[in-house]
Order: sequence, then structure tokens, then C-alpha cells
Amino acid sequence: MKAGALLLALVLTAAALEVVSRVVTNAYGDAWGVSKDDPRHYYQASSNPLLAYELAPGARWRGNVRLVINRYGIRDESDDLAADLRRVALLGDSFGFGIWQGQEQTLAAEAQRLLPDERVRVLNLGVPGYAIAEIAENFEVKDAIYHFNDALYLLNLNDFARRDSVYEGADNGLYRMYRPAGWRTRYVLRKAFYRWKKQGHLRESPETSEEWYRWLFEGNREFARQQFERMAAYARRRGIRFGVVILPVASAFEAEGDYRLADLSARVKEMLGTLGISSIDPAPRFASRPRELIDDTEHPTDAGNKLLAEFVVEWIRQAGKPAAAAQ
Repeated sequence: MKAGALLLALVLTAAALEVVSRVVTNAYGDAWGVSKDDPRHYYQASSNPLLAYELAPGARWRGNVRLVINRYGIRDESDDLAADLRRVALLGDSFGFGIWQGQEQTLAAEAQRLLPDERVRVLNLGVPGYAIAEIAENFEVKDAIYHFNDALYLLNLNDFARRDSVYEGADNGLYRMYRPAGWRTRYVLRKAFYRWKKQGHLRESPETSEEWYRWLFEGNREFARQQFERMAAYARRRGIRFGVVILPVASAFEAEGDYRLADLSARVKEMLGTLGISSIDPAPRFASRPRELIDDTEHPTDAGNKLLAEFVVEWIRQAGKPAAAAQ
């Protein structure tokens, strides 16, 4: 009898927690800009279950920022597949996408401007919120259309986030807009823990802690290694030159220029090296003025994109040079 009463109490408690969790997520769930039925929303559900959502073709505005998504679901004014040009894919999340930049200020556009007389087409494959697993999948999906010659992954250190786990973040609000959580109690507990690790409190905020980046990497290190290996192996099979840029975190720079996440970047670089993947660490070039180059949301400013474009173009031009020449 006592066991039955205890079981009933546990069931009722769990049910009550689930009701409260649903109320909380419905009232205070993560917003992602605008709702799906708003004409400014530039995403759509993806038929690919690993992606869940993708960029929706069309031209839209985010405030005073014009965003154009072509028919193939990348941020590009043109539907031309550039079949007679060398096609370079810039893989990544909102950092590469240029969430605060107009079409002509994105990293891809800045790099293209530095290649005026070369038969190269730089293609922006950034999708806001995608982490390493989705970026790896999107690489293959878009390569089936464009048949890339080169692919450079702009690795944001928050790309070690992982959906459907305690490490779920980055695109959390957008992902859950298209893939609502089933058991809300577990989702709320995970989200609370994630925010605590990221910010030290539970409020919605762009703040990040350095230990949060380390926590993401440590918790998903083997998973990340598998995704890097997947991208590198795919690139080898397809004859695509592949590399990684390890993007810096502006808030991790000291006033005198020391970079507090240099150890994490070094560990990522070491992992990539064991997989035969070349990498670029631009952090030293950001050290003198990080807040001019990366904003408070850890996205590049226009000046930041101009600087990163130099690294991208240098990497593009290294094709055919001995491996020792790579950074």
C-alpha cells in the first residue's frame, strides 16, 4: 500500500512538473527574431532530419540589413552554379552567414572583392545556429549541388554544442521552433543547466564565460572529432581541399592582448592536426582591437570581416603550394 501511494505521488509530481514546464516554455521559450509566419522570417523546415531547418529562398530584411537567399538555400544573390569557376565554400554558422551584415559586407563578399582578377567564386554556406554536426551535413548537401573545389570551415568555438543533449544551445530557440521538445521537464532542466554554465545565471543574455567554451569542447570532444573526420574524409573522396579557421572570442582577450582561450584553440588545432586537417588561428591579429572586430554578441563587425577575408584569400591562394606553407 505504501509503495503504491509513493508511486502515485511520484507520478503526480512528474505530471505537475511537466505542466509547469509546458507553461514556462510556452510563456518564456526562446524567441528567434520573428515567428515562422512572419514574412521577415528567413528559415523553413528541412526535409533532412539532421538539419531540421534551413534557409528559405527569397529576399528579406532584418532591420536595415538585406538578406537574400538563393534557390539553393545559401546566402547569395545569384542562382548561378559557377560551373566554369573554382568554387570555394565557406562553412559555418551565423558568424560566417553575416547575421548583422548586408549582402555586400559578409565575409564571403569581402573575400570575393579581394579576388577580382581570379576565376574564383566564394560561396557563403553559413547558417545561423548550426553546430558542427549540422555544418558537416550541410557541407555534403550543398556540395551535391555546387561540386566545390575547396571548403573552409569557419569554426566558432560554440559549434561544439550538440542538439538533444545538455549541451544544446546556439540554435536552441530556432531548432525548437521546428522541432519542439517532447518531454518539457527534461528540456527545461537541460536549458537551465546550460544557461548556468554559459552565463552564471538563468536569464536570457548574450553573455558567455570562457569555461562554458571549455565545457562544450570537453563534453563533446569525441563527437567533434568524428564530425571533423567525417568532413575531412568526405573532402578527400570528393577531391575537395579542406581547412579550418579557429575563430577568436572577443570577450576572452585581455586589455594587453593576451588571449585567455589560446589553450582551447591549441587543443582544437592539435585535434585537427592528428586528422591531417590544416588550420588557421587568426587570434593574434585580433588581439590589438578585438572589440572593433567582433561585437558584444561575438559576431564579426564589418571591420572584422575585412580582416578575416585576408586569411580566407591567403588560404585560397595557397592551393597547390607545399603543405608546409599552410598556417
